Amino acid sequence: VWGYPRYRARQIYEWVHVRGVLDVTQMKSIPQHLRSQLVQHTKEGSLTIDTELISKDGTIKRAYRLQDGHVIESVLMPYDDGRYTACISSQAGCAQGCVICATGQMGFMRQLTVDEIFEQVSRFASELAHQEKEDQKQQSKVETLHSSSRSITKKNKSHHKSKRLSNVVFMGMGEP
Repeated sequence: VWGYPRYRARQIYEWVHVRGVLDVTQMKSIPQHLRSQLVQHTKEGSLTIDTELISKDGTIKRAYRLQDGHVIESVLMPYDDGRYTACISSQAGCAQGCVICATGQMGFMRQLTVDEIFEQVSRFASELAHQEKEDQKQQSKVETLHSSSRSITKKNKSHHKSKRLSNVVFMGMGEP
């Protein structure tokens, strides 16, 4: 539609899904004119973070506000072996009505759209990819510092765990 070569789409995909960068202005390999168009005609998604809590073990619990004002939750759980699990919502509210459950007491509002479900997963995956890139940069700086201070020419091999989303599960809010 805008007349750019196909490889520009691959570049944008790389920035978002491999590097985890969602801010178009940070996509330096994309021409300024295209970045301006993207800023003007796109947005990161439809979910707005309402509340975010991060526990000591790195678990992230988020309440997202949907465009219609309903609130859903998503959780990212890290494990010692390097796995990450996203626990996501597929509904706003719950029709089960369990008396011991706050969500059940809210009642059922609606099913989430495919985009709203996918965005929960995509955000966590992109954030992990971005964090991994930052960790790799930091590790590279440390290795360079160590090798230059000891006059070592061979690189130290570090065994760092990949920061990628390995599992996706659905919340237990009476969801299918």
